[in-house]
Amino acid sequence: MFFKLSSISLVAILTGWVILTWQNTWRKPPIGVIVLTVESLRADGLRPDVMPNVLKAAASGVVFPQHRTVSAWTGGNMVSLLTGLLPERHGVRANSRSYDADQEPPLKILRSRGWKVNGLQAFMKVGIYDGLGLEILDGVSLKDKLIEMARETRTPTFLWYHYLETHLPYRQERRG
Repeated sequence: MFFKLSSISLVAILTGWVILTWQNTWRKPPIGVIVLTVESLRADGLRPDVMPNVLKAAASGVVFPQHRTVSAWTGGNMVSLLTGLLPERHGVRANSRSYDADQEPPLKILRSRGWKVNGLQAFMKVGIYDGLGLEILDGVSLKDKLIEMARETRTPTFLWYHYLETHLPYRQERRG
């Protein structure tokens, strides 16, 4: 069965095709925010021969070299970093406490606005991080998540990754 298109229908179809093509071809890619955290790392460990890709990423990202800890404990510091609040405000001052501020955490706000808000490591499932808005992706490597983010065309993504390797081993190697 054949049907005749009016000139208005043809213009509407062509306009729709142009808009979809423009959106898929010339639209800005979604925002990708990656927060890399590390603890127990000395400044002399940030060398090109040790961490070349991290240094390359830092060259095109935002780095906070003057950042200082707000707590002697990692958990409270990480919650402060992810919320912008001091431990006295967010309530995470011990291993048994979770986010308890009177305001919605920023990561939950991002999720409510359609962002993917991810963490990749099992330790992020402990109670102190409850209520922050993180979705923990079990079994997804950092490399695979970065590839997914690079291919993403529609959804902005926030990713938190914490380098655990600087923690271990706790014993110092003897030399000579």
